[in-house]
Amino acid sequence: MLFFLIALFLGRLTKSHCSHRLSLQGTRHHLINFIPKFEVADSKKRLRLYRTLLKIIVHKEVPDRLARTEPRVTKRRPKAYPRLTKPRQELRKQLQTA
Repeated sequence: MLFFLIALFLGRLTKSHCSHRLSLQGTRHHLINFIPKFEVADSKKRLRLYRTLLKIIVHKEVPDRLARTEPRVTKRRPKAYPRLTKPRQELRKQLQTA
């Protein structure tokens, strides 16, 4: 559930800031620190706390790391069997009739 709260915060912030510069772990850290304050605050104070939290998250951006790019590929280890490309039930029927 905490992940969805963090995603909500980051989703609201990415509209006005670079999404790759916002820290997921930093957001989690700040949100955990603010939760006790949110629990005891009234509605006006909660709104102020919420805005303060968003400002802190935006202020603590991750530095731009130019050489830190990772290829978006998946590694598959070679296996003796082919990959499952048809529905399992269809393949079972083929095995039973063969």
